[in-house]
Amino acid sequence: MLYRSILARVRWQQAELELPYRCDSPDRRRRMLIRLKPLPSSHIEFSSSVLHEEKRPRVDLLDPRVERSDAMLRMCSWCNRAHAGGWVDVEEAVRVPGLFERAALPRLTHGLCDACLIEVREAAVLKRAG
Repeated sequence: MLYRSILARVRWQQAELELPYRCDSPDRRRRMLIRLKPLPSSHIEFSSSVLHEEKRPRVDLLDPRVERSDAMLRMCSWCNRAHAGGWVDVEEAVRVPGLFERAALPRLTHGLCDACLIEVREAAVLKRAG
């Protein structure tokens, strides 16, 4: 529903929309920007660019090839924070006592943290001409 709202805004306003997000790999932290540009016939062009990238110690939790348990860990699709007793950076989540004591790492599920939900909702709101 959120993506539908964002796409509707771009189509209705016929204006580009930019949204920051984070896209990490096991050994890199990346801040990115997605641009949505309206095209003829209600099509939309998506493009992403890397704003900042830095190396960090490897975080196996973000490696899709690592064996997983049935336990689930929710991560924010926009800022890449994990919900581990609150929304925290993934590096902090792996230090939460008991969370990673099983033989296999938890499966990841995605949603939006409260802060990103507010930010993305505000970006998706259709602003009527006054």
